[in-house]
Amino acid sequence: MQALMLERSEVCVRELPKPELQSRDSVLVRVAYAGVCRTDLYVADQQLRGLNPLILGHECSGFIDSWNQQQPGLNIGDPVSIDPRLPCGHCGGCQIQVPCYRPKILGLHQHGAFAQYLQVPAACIVPLPSVLPEQDAMQRGAYTEPLAAALGVLNIGLDPKTRGLIYGANRIATLTQGLLKLKGFQQIDTSSPAQAPNLPADTYDFIIETQLPPKGFEALIKALKPGGRLILKSRNTIQIPFNPAQIVAKNIILQGVSYGSFTAAANLLADEHLQLSGLMAPPRPLHQFKEVFADARASESQKQFFDIGQST
Repeated sequence: MQALMLERSEVCVRELPKPELQSRDSVLVRVAYAGVCRTDLYVADQQLRGLNPLILGHECSGFIDSWNQQQPGLNIGDPVSIDPRLPCGHCGGCQIQVPCYRPKILGLHQHGAFAQYLQVPAACIVPLPSVLPEQDAMQRGAYTEPLAAALGVLNIGLDPKTRGLIYGANRIATLTQGLLKLKGFQQIDTSSPAQAPNLPADTYDFIIETQLPPKGFEALIKALKPGGRLILKSRNTIQIPFNPAQIVAKNIILQGVSYGSFTAAANLLADEHLQLSGLMAPPRPLHQFKEVFADARASESQKQFFDIGQST
């Protein structure tokens, strides 16, 4: 099979054997499409360090190829997406069957999705609904992970009647805005980092951060009403300085938000009111990875995709 790998400090396409299932609950997925995320670029650039050599990628769709022990509800050929969080099986979260507190991440700690076949635990399989739009069904299915990430903001009790701001000039900001409108939020503004110094003071009940530059934190605190909530979504690899006195003086609540439900995200893909086509760039084969990565670095308005199923 073909796979896009990080080997030492080089990214390259390699021909590898088809994976063999390693455990009783493993599932082998034939990958169709895979999306490129900022995290993938951080790993490729070695700003995030994990397994090396490593098959990159963690957002994908595909079809069930085989498994070691039959799993209820799964059949060969079923369309699926993947939850990239690999449970440790030992922590408190795993013991009560909630998301793992210390997961390994696909495409960082274990070989990932930029390959024609992917092996994952059955717990990571996310079935895709059969009613997805036919034209871009499997590419849309590869958008499950970003959608689950955006859905996290709906799990923290935000009031649709309050006024909010989504901060960031990227597709996750656009996706989050669309989700909130879909759920009845009507007072949602947007702002890019370039606009940060001009944000109105004491205006917003909550701000959802998707792209936080080092000098943007104080502007967001200033824009919140007293008692407002600053919701952190991006996974910055840089340290952000801030003045705690400003947070204390205004009784600001800082809250980090990770994923929502992957099952809910997969089902939401079938909602005709959820517009994704403008967020998805035309897919390209693995051997064009240099161009794909360059476009992903240049702009976050559209997600870049690999058409893994057509890679040869």
